[in-house]
Amino acid sequence: MNIKTLSHEYFIVKNVFSSPSQDIYIGKRLGCSQERLFTINKIMDKHLIKKYMPFFTNLKQKDDINELIDILSIDSCLYVIFKYFDERKLDWVLNNIRMSFTERLNIAKSLIVNMMSLKLPPEFTSLMLKSSNLNVESSYKIYFNYFLNLNDINDSVSLEEIMNHTGLILSKILIHDKKYHFDELWNVIENCIKSKYASFKELYSDFNEFYRCYTSDPENYRALANKSLLSKIKEKKKILNGVKVVSIIFIIAGLLTFWIYSSFFKTKQAFNETDSYNGITQIGTVELLSDSIYQDSTPKDGSD
Repeated sequence: MNIKTLSHEYFIVKNVFSSPSQDIYIGKRLGCSQERLFTINKIMDKHLIKKYMPFFTNLKQKDDINELIDILSIDSCLYVIFKYFDERKLDWVLNNIRMSFTERLNIAKSLIVNMMSLKLPPEFTSLMLKSSNLNVESSYKIYFNYFLNLNDINDSVSLEEIMNHTGLILSKILIHDKKYHFDELWNVIENCIKSKYASFKELYSDFNEFYRCYTSDPENYRALANKSLLSKIKEKKKILNGVKVVSIIFIIAGLLTFWIYSSFFKTKQAFNETDSYNGITQIGTVELLSDSIYQDSTPKDGSD
């Protein structure tokens, strides 16, 4: 299958995506000495053409994206053509290539730099973060293939959502070994996931601060981080031991209070259950009278 434009003819090498409204191809330019491939987004839906043709035309005129080669309208279809780069999916690289932490940092930094340099509105920026568009060079740099499935566009997507998605991708790139869990780095990623950055420039500034410190002397940085971690663990142990001591004191105090209260209560209860004098006949030099004396002292009938 060939696609003929006014100036070039493309031979379709691969069909990436197909739908009633849009097709995405990988094509080779015929009659060209270089073996370069191109990503060809063919849009057939009239509503999508009307909506996005001004945007792509303006993008080409401003030359904001170096990879954008041409915008063409042929036979009621809109063609948006980009340079194509060999696919080396980020997900595949993370799952199949053994990398050092520094190499992973390079991928993460490259992603942030690419997102920072993209001059696209949020709905298109969001498309760039899809796994089908994220690729990794052998030099551990991110690049895009511009597979623009316009049916996936969310017109209401916000910068906060894009930041959250970026943070999740960064965490996926950098999570692989607990010994590389650095607080300074994870604070940056956490802030990105929570959308606390107002721009990718702010994100880059914080990330690059850690990147420079770590890559300047990785072994020393890890040693200092481990020392700091051990200090934190010891401090936590001290706090826990202190809490344990206080808890034990409270428990002993509680048990002692309970014992005193129980003893007092039992004594009081025993006293209340006895006779008024509890069998006591004398207090000091005072002799207590028994009940029978009070009973006998009552005058009998007929007595004088």
